[in-house]
Amino acid sequence: MVLNGPRQAGKTTLARRIAGARQGTYWSLDAPEARAILARDPFGLLEAPPPVVIDEFQVGGDRLLRAIKQRSDESRTKGRYLLTGSTRFTTVPTLSESLAGRAEIVDLWPLSQGEIHGGHDRLIDLLFGPQEAVRRAKAARVPRAECLRRVVAGGYPDVFDRPERPRHRWYDG
Repeated sequence: MVLNGPRQAGKTTLARRIAGARQGTYWSLDAPEARAILARDPFGLLEAPPPVVIDEFQVGGDRLLRAIKQRSDESRTKGRYLLTGSTRFTTVPTLSESLAGRAEIVDLWPLSQGEIHGGHDRLIDLLFGPQEAVRRAKAARVPRAECLRRVVAGGYPDVFDRPERPRHRWYDG
């Protein structure tokens, strides 16, 4: 699986949690040691206990993607690799391998308001649920000023609860 999304949306945090919860292996290609292993033997990264999470995988280039393709063709076991990156790797001109038919691409967006304020998002349940649930949700409406404050704050994990000025500086950066 390829977990794609904008920088600072929470991909690394989620990937580390998945690796930890499943006793897998986490590699970051931002780390010199992981890049050194990749340079010597790209299969070396892939032989670790699954799921093998490779953060910023696009840094590994064609060499890494071809190794993943080869291992995927040798064994069609699902869930062995989780690749994360901020780049739409299929549009990178130096990468010739798309992992078509071998990897599902999932986009991770910033947190929704339901995730930030309620722990989960119930919008779909409300829209397709009983009318009474919709009426209760309307009665518990967020005041307009608070709604606007939330929209301006956004859903990036590092900034939604920051005061206004530091949040603006973060977005400007």
